[in-house]
Amino acid sequence: MSWIPDPLRTLTLLKRIEAREDPVSDSAELFWLFCTQSLAPEQFTERINVIKNVVHGSPGSGFVDPDTQAAMLRGFEDPSSIATYVADRLESASRTNWPPYQPDQQEDPVRLYVFAHLEAARLWRLLKVEGHSDNTRDALERVRNAVGRLGPIRSFDELWPPMFEESWDAVGNFLLVAEFHVSKGDGKYEDALQFLYEALLNDPPTTYEDKQALAKALGVEWPSNMAEVSQIPAFVREFPWRQGRVSPWFESVDLQEVVDCFEAIRSSRQCRDPEKLAKACQLLSGEYKLSSIQPDIDPYEEGYYPLLTDAQGEYISWGHYWHLAEGWAESRLEPSQLRDYFQKREGETAEQRLRTYFFPDPLWTLLPERARSSLVSADRDLFGGSKSRREAVFNELRIAIEEILRKGLWDPLCGWYDSIESNRDKMRDFVDLRGELAAHGLEPSLVHFEKLCGKEAVQLYLTSRHVPSADMSFISKDLPEYLRVLREARREAEHEPASELPLADPRRLFGESVGIGRVGILPRLARVLLRQRAT
Repeated sequence: MSWIPDPLRTLTLLKRIEAREDPVSDSAELFWLFCTQSLAPEQFTERINVIKNVVHGSPGSGFVDPDTQAAMLRGFEDPSSIATYVADRLESASRTNWPPYQPDQQEDPVRLYVFAHLEAARLWRLLKVEGHSDNTRDALERVRNAVGRLGPIRSFDELWPPMFEESWDAVGNFLLVAEFHVSKGDGKYEDALQFLYEALLNDPPTTYEDKQALAKALGVEWPSNMAEVSQIPAFVREFPWRQGRVSPWFESVDLQEVVDCFEAIRSSRQCRDPEKLAKACQLLSGEYKLSSIQPDIDPYEEGYYPLLTDAQGEYISWGHYWHLAEGWAESRLEPSQLRDYFQKREGETAEQRLRTYFFPDPLWTLLPERARSSLVSADRDLFGGSKSRREAVFNELRIAIEEILRKGLWDPLCGWYDSIESNRDKMRDFVDLRGELAAHGLEPSLVHFEKLCGKEAVQLYLTSRHVPSADMSFISKDLPEYLRVLREARREAEHEPASELPLADPRRLFGESVGIGRVGILPRLARVLLRQRAT
């Protein structure tokens, strides 16, 4: 009975789902009830006592339907009966909402959504009650099937509010944790660690921007002053997906179980994909990921790393263990594979650094793909293990800013000019440059943008886009100077002049570009040109 997350609310939601009153909302809430409420038996007793008073205090009032009320009253005398009743109703609801597979017909995305949430709640119950049984595997396969089928037929139209998109993403993340438990139980230890790796990778910490986005989607403004947070409606403030730092189902993962998975792989001396295993070990060694699995651990407390045991019974700390495990997996790689692995890891580290500190989402995703690639290369060259060449760093910065200006300024400026009828006489410089480049099949470069940004054509375009005056001044005055410095630094680095003048420092220019210790040129440019264009 300890797996029941609030019998009265659970049964009420099941009845509403069967009646099809608001199945998207009700099925999402049912999933969260099963996956976020404490399953401790003592807390179950506290809840059932409160419900008992509510039910007895409202006979015939219509607060709950007669069937649910009768089941609750029976449950007070025999708590196991209510567990059986809830399980039967959940099984029945899942069967009722089982969407038949019709490969030649358009499937109903709402029905798939409802079924996936119902079956995910049922899967959580089976994991708690039966472990990795045949019923659990069957439920896992059905959720996996529904998630896979809904993906291709979802459109960008709003089928349901954004908060339910969050819940759908949560089902996918929960599915990965369930896959970990089942794979481990089946002895597929390498698969189990890979599923846990993917689940942790797809479960980023809550940020202020996350809360802002969710509140905006629900029509509420999230305050910048923490003292005013209490004014946010409770249903927004306590939304489960954004409530804590991590998703609640990670608490079902025992740290020693994760270590045992790797010990089983190492004892077999066989590794199907050592590169994937090494990446999983690298992720698990991080402090944040440890607190993801065990949120009660405070990384600021002295000696916070728990001690675990390896196959020899030796005690070892979590972080130290996974660093050694990563080394074991790397030793299984061929020399050429190991070189490629280190290069890819440097790139992933560089991208994570850029996304975290300088281009927080959605800025990073708004950058042109080639600009993202060049920034990662420049960061990796400067801070990675390989020796960087000055001209390579400057060239990558050139590519990045040219791509941002091309996608965020040049292309929309051309489209805007073609759509207007007035002020064309004030844009002669732009028209001449556009014609010259088109005649030679060229795209604008640093030197062209350096001259163009201060021209009246750009000012007229930015004014039409309602860009603030401070940002317009940045583009017309500060940006051309930065472009000049970058252009000259790149030329000096390529030709290595014999003069004794000091050469440009790539670290200083990179820091100015992304914003190390100052406001970065490229992040500000992306906010002004790409973010406002996306909105």
